[in-house]
Parts: sequence; C-alpha cells; structure tokens
Amino acid sequence: MSKPSLDLVKSIVGAGLFSEEQVKESGEATTAPLIAVSRTLGANGTIIAQKLAEKLHVPYYDQGLIDRVLEEADQDKLLMQRIDERATNFMDDFIYSIFSDKQSPKDAYFQALVKVLINISRNGGVVVGRGSHMLLPEKRTFRLRLECGRSHAIKRIASREGISESEAAKKIETVNAQRAKFIAKMPRRFPSLESEYDLVLHTDHFHDDDATVEAIICMMKAGNYATSMPR
Repeated sequence: MSKPSLDLVKSIVGAGLFSEEQVKESGEATTAPLIAVSRTLGANGTIIAQKLAEKLHVPYYDQGLIDRVLEEADQDKLLMQRIDERATNFMDDFIYSIFSDKQSPKDAYFQALVKVLINISRNGGVVVGRGSHMLLPEKRTFRLRLECGRSHAIKRIASREGISESEAAKKIETVNAQRAKFIAKMPRRFPSLESEYDLVLHTDHFHDDDATVEAIICMMKAGNYATSMPR
C-alpha cells in the first residue's frame, strides 16, 4: 500500500479542518464522536469499527494509517512542528506526565504517536489500535473492546483469508501477542484492566455487524458520549 499524500497526512492531523482563527477563538476540541477500539484478531473489530465510522460520519483511522502518518511526519519537520504545537495545548495531566516523568517511555515513536492521536481527537473519529484507548482524551473518548473466543476466531480468520485452521491459529496467537506486548509498554492510565473500557463485547455469536453497531451507539448515548457531529 502506498503512503498517503502530504495533503492527506495534514488533514489527518487537523490542518485544513480548523482555521487558525477558529482554534484561537474556541481554544477547544470539537464534540464530534470519538471512539477508541481495541480488539483481538478474529473479533470482527475492523469491520465493526469501519461501520461505526460510517454510521457516525467520522474518519476511520487504523494502525497502518497512523504509522504512515508518523513516517511522513518524521520526514517533514514543518509538519512535525505543527503536530507538536497543536498537541501541546490539548494534553491532559496524564498525557503530560508521559513527557515529564523520568520513568515513562521516551522513545521518539511513542511521543510522536501521542501527539498525532491528540490531533486526531480534536476532529473526532474511530481509532483502531495503537493504544488509543489509553492515550485519547478520557472524558470524550468512548473506549470499546471487541473480543472473540479462540475457536470462533480461528474459523473466521481461516474463512476470511483462505488459509487452514492451523495457520489461522498461529496467526491469531502471533498477532494478539504483538498487540498485548505493545500495550504492556504503556504507562497505566486506569486502576485495572476492566476499567480501561466503557464497553467490552464478546462477538462470538454476533453475526449482524449492523445491529452490533447500533447497539454500540445506544451504549454511547447511555453514557452521554457524542454520537453526532456538532452543528
């Protein structure tokens, strides 16, 4: 897959969506729907996340796109400067502590990831993976976890990718381990694993993705999270 154009990267981090005058006047992010999706492989997380973004009329950001944004920004110092400037004003206490606490991760990738996610959050969206449930603004972000039992996941991946069930099992084990390892490197924002999410769905017997999306949106409304774009 080719890298996105610079114009696309700029739109992802907020350029062109807010004028400098609007930012100065409001000083705040929009109240557009913002969802952080964490998932195990085979839980239909990508499909459900894409349908959520479509239903809520917000952008969809997956792990690959976010990584390409970071790669583009690393090559464009002016773009990285813009990301830095826009992110600094919207850091909450937890995110700020990541940069100030000597015990926190300091690698360039992680810090750039935090800043890109903060920029994304100002315009709303459905963000899949990359620890977004730990890093996006807590009060605005609906944190969704999608899981699936091993046997159901194996059947789904084998069918979807046209591979044997043994190959699917190996892939599921590898991918889930990689995701868990990435999250384990992050500072803990919540007191327990259970409190990291607003909603955890086990999708083993959820066969209607559209109905699943409607149920998720109902739960967002129950929690008073934004489910429509501001007028």
